[in-house]
Order: sequence, then C-alpha cells, then structure tokens
Amino acid sequence: MWPFGKKVACFQCDKKVKLATTKLRRGFRFCSDACVSAFLAANVLRPRPNVPPADYTNQAVMELGAAVSELNRLLGAERVTISGSAGTILGAISAAQAMQALEDAKDAVFRYNDHVTNALPYLYALGRQADADYLECVDLEEIQDMSALGAGPLQNAKVRTIVRPVAERVARIAESL
Repeated sequence: MWPFGKKVACFQCDKKVKLATTKLRRGFRFCSDACVSAFLAANVLRPRPNVPPADYTNQAVMELGAAVSELNRLLGAERVTISGSAGTILGAISAAQAMQALEDAKDAVFRYNDHVTNALPYLYALGRQADADYLECVDLEEIQDMSALGAGPLQNAKVRTIVRPVAERVARIAESL
C-alpha cells in the first residue's frame, strides 16, 4: 500500500491515483471528470429491447425494490420498506461466523450493484437523470472492505450508518416512480 493512502488505477486511462481523489461511476473508479465523460459516452445505457416503453416504470421499480432488499440484508432488523410494494446486532461471534458475515455482505453489495445497474437504463429513459446519477455514484466499497464485519455492535452500527441512508433514498426513488 502507498504510504499516503491506497492507490487505484483509473478504469478509463489506467492512471494510478489516490483512492480518495477518484470519482465513482457504475462501480468503476476514474481519475477525472474527463475520464468519466469519455466512459459514459462510450457506454450508453439503454433499456432492454424486449421491454416496451410502457413497462419502464415497472421494470425500474422491480429492480430498485430488489436493490433495497439486498441492502436490508445488511441492515438486519432495521429494514427499509417501499410503500405500496410487496439481522440483528451480533454480540461476540466466532471467527467463522465473522467470515461468513463478511462474505454475505460482499454478496449483498454485489447483488445491490447488479440491480441498480439493471434499473439505470429505465431511469434514464424515464428522464430521471438526477436519481440515476445518485445511484451511479453510491459507494458501498467500505462495507466490502471491512475485515471484521459483524464482530459486534460497533461494526454493525457503522454498517447501518452507511447503508440506511442509501436504502431510504433508493426506496424514495422507487416510490416516486
């Protein structure tokens, strides 16, 4: 690791930059706005061809609902719900349980990102640019990087602090469609 912070490669130009200075879009790290713009221009999101435009709202709500469900896996008992649509704090646990909790969290974040990526084309097609931009920039990597996830109430409180506002915002986006 670099002595002044972790360095990552820009997804567009491969330039090595400090993680703290990168820009996140669609789960990829970029070194500058120019690289983000070049990537977005080359990778335009379009709705699936087999989905009629009348069903874009339903598809977006379905994907965002699934994304909220994945975040709820991380929140445990403090679930966020979407109006009109259909874990607990752990004490001392074994090392094996902590490793399983970490793997479950990584899987839930991966599935959340997958559902959001599936919803983005529909949001753009519906003219919901601000909502799509927010979803493209959500960074849940900190949860994936936690080595002792589920090790106790303090760690779970940190996860809730990160995840709950995101889950609530995603639910509000789905409700507003």
